[in-house]
Amino acid sequence: DGKYLDDGDQITIGKTVFKFISSSNIEAAYHEHVWSLTHHDGLTGIHNRPSFDAAIAEAVGRATRQQTPLALLLFDIDHFKLCNDTFGHRAGDHVLRMVASVAAQHTRKGDMLARYGGEEFALILNDLAWPGPARFADHLRGLIQAAPIEFEGNATPVTVSVGVAMWEPALRSVAQLIELADQRLYRAKHAGRNQVIAT
Repeated sequence: DGKYLDDGDQITIGKTVFKFISSSNIEAAYHEHVWSLTHHDGLTGIHNRPSFDAAIAEAVGRATRQQTPLALLLFDIDHFKLCNDTFGHRAGDHVLRMVASVAAQHTRKGDMLARYGGEEFALILNDLAWPGPARFADHLRGLIQAAPIEFEGNATPVTVSVGVAMWEPALRSVAQLIELADQRLYRAKHAGRNQVIAT
């Protein structure tokens, strides 16, 4: 004979105590908020680095098992230090939020956008066969360049450099996939910025 749980009821299984919280309960909202803080970047609202680290490991495992395409984009705001030095850190924060917003609006369902660190972002693209990831990267680069980013009346031209890497078993580890995307990002920066390097 089943019994329905009421808000606040506790169940003990072994040494673990579970507490049932109704979705309308303010405590549920609090726990959801705390969960969000631990998985999202406080400034931009997108996923944070620990959240990305878990997701890329899971994505590589899935792509390996199912033999489906997986790509990683690493992109970096060009001349970000100059923006900070010229307009101040509040302007820099605004640029970070705007770039994250443009990228988030165009991230496909099932993919994952994260702030990788500083002015660098990561985007995991699932189930998009080559040359789709390179085309997507260039499309995103163009969208960010075209975005009207203004701060306190000053228009700030913003561009990004992008490195793209496809997962392949020859890479052998998540770290090697990230390293390959990072090397290509570095090459894009040194080749003149505002471009995509995907091979």
